[in-house]
Amino acid sequence: MAALLQALSRFTCVPLPIRKMLLAQFLLNMVNSGFMLILNIHLRKQGYQDPAIAFITSYRFLGVLALSTPMGLLIRSRPLRPFFLASAIVTPLSSIWVLLAIQAKNIPWISVGVLLWGVGLMGMAVCALPWIMRIAKEEHLSEALALNFASWPAAMLVCGLLISGLGHLGSTSLLGWTVAWDEHHILLVLTFLSLGAIPLVRRLPTISRAELLARNPDRQRRLLDYDWGRLGRAILPVLLIAIGAGLTIPFINLFFFSVFGLGSEEFSLLGSASAVLVLIASLGTPSIKRRFGFGPGILLSQSLAIGMLVVLALTELQAGRPWALGLAAFCFVVRQPLMNMAQPLSSELTMKYIGPRNQELMAAISSSIWSGSWFLSAKIFEFLRELRLPYWEIFLVTAVLYGVGVALYVPLIRAYHRMIEEEQATGV
Repeated sequence: MAALLQALSRFTCVPLPIRKMLLAQFLLNMVNSGFMLILNIHLRKQGYQDPAIAFITSYRFLGVLALSTPMGLLIRSRPLRPFFLASAIVTPLSSIWVLLAIQAKNIPWISVGVLLWGVGLMGMAVCALPWIMRIAKEEHLSEALALNFASWPAAMLVCGLLISGLGHLGSTSLLGWTVAWDEHHILLVLTFLSLGAIPLVRRLPTISRAELLARNPDRQRRLLDYDWGRLGRAILPVLLIAIGAGLTIPFINLFFFSVFGLGSEEFSLLGSASAVLVLIASLGTPSIKRRFGFGPGILLSQSLAIGMLVVLALTELQAGRPWALGLAAFCFVVRQPLMNMAQPLSSELTMKYIGPRNQELMAAISSSIWSGSWFLSAKIFEFLRELRLPYWEIFLVTAVLYGVGVALYVPLIRAYHRMIEEEQATGV
């Protein structure tokens, strides 16, 4: 118990500005979570089939693919608060655009809105990690990174409970005005809640360009002066894992809806249950890192997650059995924390390995990789579903890509330890 209290007390030492940024990120992630949980189901109920849904989903990643890497080059020696503010404004406005376009059944406008929505979220996603690396002290860095990744499951948890609660409520009447709590109105509520991110990011401190350059003059280096060898080693496992994830994560709700008939309320509860475990796992990663190191924390957890994904996929073959839904739900709930608990560890490993002058570019390239690979994966998913390939075969492809990506962390961890040993030997 004493060790647990000591571990938790470390989170209270995370600087207040970081906590404000993470609260703003949490509010934007509420919209992101809501769209991830029920937007596809909303589209299906509006008459759109899987290929059309995949086509719309792909536009979320198209703008990010085009803009994230240039953004990483742009922010290298610049204050990040303006980018946070832009994200806090664009995300809710584009969310409203998407919802109104769905009501109008206008696919081109839906696609444009989803593209802008993805770009809005990109501002927070690309800047959060470099901003933490600038602000946090070394003794609190692991906790700050863990909180950064915990904001997503926390938002998923709250969002899932809210969706389920409002869905079961059915409707609300006030002053003669009745609101039916369908997917459209629930997503509108989440969108309006996200507007609270604007005053939070306006209060964030800013580090001037002059101060950034004084801390690290290498930030002014040209494009060819980046450590592309280190960047390449750090990027490759992310690339393979991202491609695999893009075939599964955006469409897992369609799997449960199509195979087992789970609607928005039921799937949101599953998402919330999984988010509780993801949140606990994310907050536990600093203690795991200090006790076991990067290797077991990254490799073991992700290997177990891959096994859970394989079992989840195979439940489609037994969908008629009474136990199949329970097993699929169990694997879904447990797989996510196992896969996600490695993210704070892998991010800290990567950021320390590539060094300060590469960190903004690495964050941008990672965002570009996730968006680009998910765009590609959405197109692949669209094509495979047009061929009527079952979900389970698509998910097994994800498992193979995950496995290769996780295996590539082994040489990266070894390279990091060699770098640390060399620095200690030379006294750097």
